[in-house]
Amino acid sequence: MKDMARILSVVIALLLFTSLHAAEYKFSGGALTLMRNDYSVERSFNYNTRIQKKTTKENFSTVDWYWMDADAKVTSDLSFSFRLCNMTASKLNSLNLNETQQDVEWLSFQYGYIQCLEKNRTYRLGLVPVDRNAEPLEVHFTPQKTSWTSFWNSTLGSVRGGAIHWKQINKCASNEVQPAFNIDASFVVSVNNDGAGTTVIQQALTSEVRIEDRDSLDFIVSFPMTRKQLSLTPVLALRTKEDGARPDDGKGDTRFSYGLTGQKKYSSKLTVPFGIGFTSFDNDRTRFVKGHARQDNESMYVRISPNYAVGKGRLVCELKYSTFEDHSKAATVTHKYPSVDVKYISRFKEKLVTLAPRVRFFGEYYKDPNTNVKYSKIRFCPEVVFFLSF
Repeated sequence: MKDMARILSVVIALLLFTSLHAAEYKFSGGALTLMRNDYSVERSFNYNTRIQKKTTKENFSTVDWYWMDADAKVTSDLSFSFRLCNMTASKLNSLNLNETQQDVEWLSFQYGYIQCLEKNRTYRLGLVPVDRNAEPLEVHFTPQKTSWTSFWNSTLGSVRGGAIHWKQINKCASNEVQPAFNIDASFVVSVNNDGAGTTVIQQALTSEVRIEDRDSLDFIVSFPMTRKQLSLTPVLALRTKEDGARPDDGKGDTRFSYGLTGQKKYSSKLTVPFGIGFTSFDNDRTRFVKGHARQDNESMYVRISPNYAVGKGRLVCELKYSTFEDHSKAATVTHKYPSVDVKYISRFKEKLVTLAPRVRFFGEYYKDPNTNVKYSKIRFCPEVVFFLSF
């Protein structure tokens, strides 16, 4: 209730402020209902004991989301925007197969930021929206089981921090010479609350060691490029975490992620989005902080998602594949995650009503040489998604 009161007080204060100064308001929103039947089969085989196990599960569930977007223009250069939704903004804000209805908050900010325009630059500060569905960022924020993450229209990733966007940084002074691509640039810095935010003091016979489990910082740089029917966006992301036990020695750990997303439009009916992302992390310098396990991993994520206009809707076939290599053990364990997502999205009533039958297939496979166990998991999920928007 305290968090809810805090949220409502901020909203009321912003509305009162803009009611005196704002020249324009815009409101939009919607509600979504998803019904799915999750059928899974797990198999494992231990080569040492020759024991084989098989587990079959089936579960029917529904998820309900609702959201409201508000934009208030204070001046021609200053505005603020926010979204209230029953998805918590501190999470990935995605529909994951493992997510249950209990994980959904009653009401929370999914994003909320102040925006300032200056010539060809845009500044944002607050809970800033980012496209975490882009492969380089999805693999950065969820390095394991990234192909199980499935975004939908009601969800949007966000980070706590600030962003700067430069429009057409390669614009030529002469109109006679045109660049091959129109290139923008974007920079985001945010606080990632992976630390406990606590301080632990360890006392020994000779000295006292102060351990601070601090939050880390994310730096995201991207360069959106367009040329006719082709768009490309190279992305680089860094997560830095300083050595909490010795905060002044200049040491720390860094997650390094990079990749590319894009889209090619072949005709008014056929469009092919695609993307690839890589990430690596090793917490050898900070893992001794209390509660932190050893981490040394690399991930790869790739996607191609052709969609074609059929009748009054679009048929989308999304193919994903990701790997997660765990080097923290004596022998490396490689997890493989294939995914197929087929859906038909149709809109009615001037696009206010959307209906989307959907079928998803997921797999997980690995062989652990440390335990000599082979594991596989297959999940099959037919779904129906229905939502209203305004």
